[in-house]
Amino acid sequence: MFRQWMMALLVSAGTAPLALAGAVVAPANGHYATQPGSAELVISFDGAQRRFALDGSSRNGSSCSLSGVIQLGAGRVIARTVQPDAPVCQLQLRPEGDGWRTQVLDVAACRQHCGMHSEIAALFLPLPDACRWNMREQTRARFRQHYERRNYEQALQILDGLEAECGGFIDWLEADAIANDRAITQFRLGQPAQCLRTLGKTRVAGFSSLEQLEQLRSRLQLSR
Repeated sequence: MFRQWMMALLVSAGTAPLALAGAVVAPANGHYATQPGSAELVISFDGAQRRFALDGSSRNGSSCSLSGVIQLGAGRVIARTVQPDAPVCQLQLRPEGDGWRTQVLDVAACRQHCGMHSEIAALFLPLPDACRWNMREQTRARFRQHYERRNYEQALQILDGLEAECGGFIDWLEADAIANDRAITQFRLGQPAQCLRTLGKTRVAGFSSLEQLEQLRSRLQLSR
């Protein structure tokens, strides 16, 4: 009986948080993201080492990409970069609710990997499978198929579902693109007032000059 319990514990360690009396809790395999979705954290386990990959951005165009290993010890969970020709960036991960909050331990070292305002110190929540980037792209492709076939009601329902499930994990740039899709669909459905309200909620709608748009375009180009 004891042997069966130990085997079950070893099998579960790679896929779920491991918590024993006095032990450190390790993050489970999976995708995590901030709200709004300006950063994504992926945790994986290859049977020998738990690894992480973190990609983030900021409103001013700064971007960040970190990858490395997760180490447990001294009551802490540390994400440590393993990238050639770059200083070691260390993040501490603390459980918070269903997610993990990251804390930068060496700002100077991490700044070598990331822009000054990149969002890497944040709360990362479990990201539903349907809300991963590639799945959202597939959902929007289904929207375009219905729109091109003039199935406007069905197209709008697809956007409703995407925003209901994933709205909190979508960054402003993608949110504006989805709003544009929604607005043109509402216009095709003979809903001009709703169309204008939708466009009025976008971030770009708050710009008052061409200069502001040009500045935004320049920052986005620099972050690529």
